[in-house]
Amino acid sequence: QKGMINLISQLMKRGKGLSIVAGVVEGEFADHVELLESGRKHLQEKLVEKKIEGFSEMVCARSIDDGHRFLLHSKGMGVLRPNTVMIGWPDEPATMEPSAMSTYCGLVKEVELAKKTLLICKGAVDFPENDAAPLEGFVDVWWVFDLFPANGLLLLLPYLLQKHRVWRHTTTRLFTVAPPETDLDELRSLVEGMVSSGGMVAKVKVITMSAEDAPRFADAAVSTPALHELQGRQRRFSETFDHLERNTLNTAASLATESHPHETLSTMAEEEPSSILTMATSGLEAVLGGGG
Repeated sequence: QKGMINLISQLMKRGKGLSIVAGVVEGEFADHVELLESGRKHLQEKLVEKKIEGFSEMVCARSIDDGHRFLLHSKGMGVLRPNTVMIGWPDEPATMEPSAMSTYCGLVKEVELAKKTLLICKGAVDFPENDAAPLEGFVDVWWVFDLFPANGLLLLLPYLLQKHRVWRHTTTRLFTVAPPETDLDELRSLVEGMVSSGGMVAKVKVITMSAEDAPRFADAAVSTPALHELQGRQRRFSETFDHLERNTLNTAASLATESHPHETLSTMAEEEPSSILTMATSGLEAVLGGGG
């Protein structure tokens, strides 16, 4: 949670909006009144310390799952209702009980049905403090079998982070994974044009992989015949990017500080300097369902 609060603070350095940082206590309200109040005050102190504009909240529910649903569907008012949900990655997904897997994936599905952005943070405990020394390295963004996923949100996140002093000296690398039959030169030119038209700076790298080698992402596979549609997206990129910047984090995606999506990329990973932050769509149900 400490790492996620740091992430919120650094994203909102340039982004605009209010945040609600909330926790859930399991049990009956009458038994936990003092705990709820002390927890809320502690969270509010953290918001002030990190200079986050927003509110702290603690709710009591008969189960953690019910508490999450309550926060998802009832927090906020009118246009001040949150459009983004940030949750942590399970500590030990390989040993999770089937019921716990189902509950976690159910929460993810409810966020999707509520049409809210979902950020899943893995390894966020080590996320740098606001007063940490400026980092030097790479922020990696992965587009796996999908060009321009989430209408550019995965590029907007590093753009916002790099407005903060901690991330200012980092470099964004955009890895685009495509099927072997793709025209790589055409794809690279297309992606570079999309990035450039959005006013961003990123190193574009194109990698080929068959859908069978990355089953988590197979449903998102994009073939060469779809490129004409993507060219239309390129022309609309600047307008979309401006809209996203004004309405920060307003579309569904996930952020995960995780290593490269599939082990068959190990050769490429050895040739490239390692990243300090990785962003990619997650294929969550397949990951948890496979116990990995």
